[in-house]
Amino acid sequence: MRPSVRSILKAIYFANCLFLVQRIGCFKDTSRRAIIPVLEGRLPIVRGNYQRRKNAIARCALAAARYGYITFGVQHGGQCFGGPHAQRTYAKFGRSNRCRNGKGGAWANDVYRIAGTYTTLLLFGHVCFICHQILTAT
Repeated sequence: MRPSVRSILKAIYFANCLFLVQRIGCFKDTSRRAIIPVLEGRLPIVRGNYQRRKNAIARCALAAARYGYITFGVQHGGQCFGGPHAQRTYAKFGRSNRCRNGKGGAWANDVYRIAGTYTTLLLFGHVCFICHQILTAT
């Protein structure tokens, strides 16, 4: 499944990084997992109680980008998933209507695609965004 051309890119600023992310949609998950591996707990920014996590989408985007993953999912209020093949596997169980507030739901992933990553740089008193990479799903 490909995101609609009309999908809007959302800018997320977190930890001195700007992420351009595109929400792909809400998709079912099972214990066999549509997106492998679970990124939860692999980095300090995605540790702890995910349902109480502030900036869950931004934190998951940062974790996914750290591992070079283009596609990531947020489930059940903040649990983070991403993997090297996620762009091909996220929809294998079909669409869901259980996602809430962009942070998935019970056995449902809100799936996003990272369109670009930037870091901030203070230059002569002005904040500049330096492009690290524009990512494209293949």
